[in-house]
Amino acid sequence: MELALAQKWAEQDRRELRQSLKELSEAQRKTEEALKRLTRKLEGISERLGTLAEDILAPGVPYLLEKLGFRVKSMWVNEEVKLADGRCGEFDVAVVAEKNGRELLFLCEVKSKLEEKHFEQLKKQCELYREIGMRRDLPIKPVLAALRIPEHLVNYATKRGVLLVKMGGDYLEALNPEVV
Repeated sequence: MELALAQKWAEQDRRELRQSLKELSEAQRKTEEALKRLTRKLEGISERLGTLAEDILAPGVPYLLEKLGFRVKSMWVNEEVKLADGRCGEFDVAVVAEKNGRELLFLCEVKSKLEEKHFEQLKKQCELYREIGMRRDLPIKPVLAALRIPEHLVNYATKRGVLLVKMGGDYLEALNPEVV
């Protein structure tokens, strides 16, 4: 009798355990689905933030260059360059500007938050542009514009000859104008 009762309880425990595992599995599936939805939403927000940064910063680059004493001769937004081998690059802003009889091609990338990795990306993009872009005859001045720029990156940029631009009191300000 005791053995039969113990077997009955063991079977009941197994059923409860199977039910718990089934419920846990369902909860895990729902959590994974929710995580996927959240990831898609975050990707969308991140993309919109990047677009917002471009919409805010890109139009001001020519005005900033004029403030730095340059005469803007031409400007392209979302300038795309492609090679026959499939390599391509896009710049958020490309500006030809002149100062004291010297023309420069400013190639600007816009980021919401500047990171060290963006410098290498910009360097590669400038090399690609040099290879196939319009106005290859002009010296290139790389520019990184961002809504947020960590302080330690100012010296880093200056050593590499990259002009840093961020939001400031007069719309945009150059953090290291000495590089131009």
